[in-house]
Amino acid sequence: MGSLGTLAVGLAVLMLTLVVTFLVIAQGRTQAGDLVSTSSTVNETVTWTNNTFVALTNSPSAFELSCSNVYNNQTGPSANVSIGSGNYTCSLQGIRVTDVNTDAFNLTSTVQVTYTYKTKSFAYNATENLSGAIDDIPGWAPLIVVAVVGAILLGLTRLFGPNRA
Repeated sequence: MGSLGTLAVGLAVLMLTLVVTFLVIAQGRTQAGDLVSTSSTVNETVTWTNNTFVALTNSPSAFELSCSNVYNNQTGPSANVSIGSGNYTCSLQGIRVTDVNTDAFNLTSTVQVTYTYKTKSFAYNATENLSGAIDDIPGWAPLIVVAVVGAILLGLTRLFGPNRA
């Protein structure tokens, strides 16, 4: 039973090594993202369409984006009306303004958006690609299980099979 025990210990060490490696890579991706400096854009003019995402200039290249101020871009008595955060959605897709009450903000064509973002760096992209490659491993799990079961069966056959002198 010694060789079977050795096989089991070897497989356990391999699995632990893989788990620790995956955790280290995931932490590296987080740290790479944390090291990217935050930039900001003030008062970017966006052509507004009700309840439709409109890309911001920096949203396609960002991995983190947060709007801090959105207001209408009108003149006259209703100029620069701030649009409350519940009336817009800001994400990596861009900004989506939802005017439920139709012209509640006196919006006709454009809004001004102030936002902060972090642009993907080479380090962040590398860790993201590595994480994506690791995501393919579960597809290999059945093959790995079959190989391990085969190794166990070969070990058992050798252990309990006919003795050869």
